[in-house]
Amino acid sequence: AALPPADRARVFEMIDVSKPLGPPTDAAENFEGEPQRLSTAIDYLNYSLAPLEETEAPEIRERRREIIGRRLRLPPGSPVRSEPPLRQSPALFSPPSAFDAGVGYSEVVGEYLQLGTAAFRKREIGNNSLEQSSLIVADLTFGVSSDRIFLDRLVAVEARKLNAPVFRLPEESATSWRVSTGLERARSTCSSCLEAFGEAFWGWASALDNNWKLIWGGFGRLSSRDAAVEIGPEASLSFAPHWRLAGEVTAGWVYAPDRDRSRERVTLKLRFSMSRTDELSLLAERDFGNTVSMAYSHRW
Repeated sequence: AALPPADRARVFEMIDVSKPLGPPTDAAENFEGEPQRLSTAIDYLNYSLAPLEETEAPEIRERRREIIGRRLRLPPGSPVRSEPPLRQSPALFSPPSAFDAGVGYSEVVGEYLQLGTAAFRKREIGNNSLEQSSLIVADLTFGVSSDRIFLDRLVAVEARKLNAPVFRLPEESATSWRVSTGLERARSTCSSCLEAFGEAFWGWASALDNNWKLIWGGFGRLSSRDAAVEIGPEASLSFAPHWRLAGEVTAGWVYAPDRDRSRERVTLKLRFSMSRTDELSLLAERDFGNTVSMAYSHRW
């Protein structure tokens, strides 16, 4: 990442073992920076070989031998160094199990209390998130209103993979995906009806910098009530300016082919970590009406 774009392109050519290694740079105008380019290519090939056995990837080992030979024919120099951004140690992240208590409001139910628990919850944003990913298993939320207790949402499994490095190497993909399945309270007209759902997202991701990421692509949903099948575009902007604070804004347009109806979906998520085990969260959503909830989570 510290190399100029032209030097970076030259390094990418050298580490591409599917193509022959081009002739050495000998023109005076192109020689400047060649020691740094060769050293960077060697560093990368060492990185590629690190997890492999001695007999694996002979083509990478041969390419490294050729590049080392070229580097040894040049005078010594100081390679360009770029320190990676400092990250919080995973040992300081929040534990995965959680208990939640909060308040919520929806246009169908009105005001209600929320109680929830999760067997395993590593969200896409916040102090306990996986790096560019999420995994949630058995995440259960109940609502308590003035006259009844109801199941608000059960996420059986949700997984997300976000490929958005700040600097993308040639072999790294930009494709990202998300899948989830479970039960939830119907959001349209029935305040006590449940619907089974399955959702999937596939698209692309890009890091604007260390703290901001943009994700866009296509969304699909299969549900047992309301519209059976829904599809549409979706885009998200996530941000984490500090390890204590993170958020994500998602906007999409959903179309139900069987009913020839469409609607917009907008979601705002904010998380604030008070400590390693305590967190505050805000969820605001417009989808079949407005829904807002605020919760306190304790993790263990």
